[in-house]
Amino acid sequence: MASYTILSAAKPGRPDVDAADAIVIDDRFSWFAFLFGGLWFLWHRVWFVGVVVILADLAIAYAAFSTGQLVLGYAFDLALALLVGLEAQNWRLEAALSKGFRVADIVEADNSETAFEKYALRLSMSEHASSLRKAPPRLPSGTGHSAPSLLPSSGMIGLVPSGRGN
Repeated sequence: MASYTILSAAKPGRPDVDAADAIVIDDRFSWFAFLFGGLWFLWHRVWFVGVVVILADLAIAYAAFSTGQLVLGYAFDLALALLVGLEAQNWRLEAALSKGFRVADIVEADNSETAFEKYALRLSMSEHASSLRKAPPRLPSGTGHSAPSLLPSSGMIGLVPSGRGN
């Protein structure tokens, strides 16, 4: 099972979470990011990281061809691809958090659809539970009686003085 982070769009004036705006990001190696590098980031709208990865890939290719060290260039390109594959989902998560999304839940599931279903179920259960909670009953206000004092007349609460000595 993999770990999935559920992000929700933080809307001003609405502190509650809406499942329709949720984004599911898995915490695992990304083969598509490994193979396609910066294009994967551009597809997921992580613009800055996508441009940096494409520029780094072009710089590695230029350095390898201009110096004739193709094997070293392929090694650096493979290292960059491994870094991108390992960290792609984390960079995507950080980009979404900087755009105003917030972490709504972290779920362990077999796939992203199951993770979203677990999140939606938890969300509906918490909304149902909050609707069942009742406020404590109010004291009658028009009876003319005041609530009895909880402080004893000696000004002590147990062994601690209350500061209201007689």
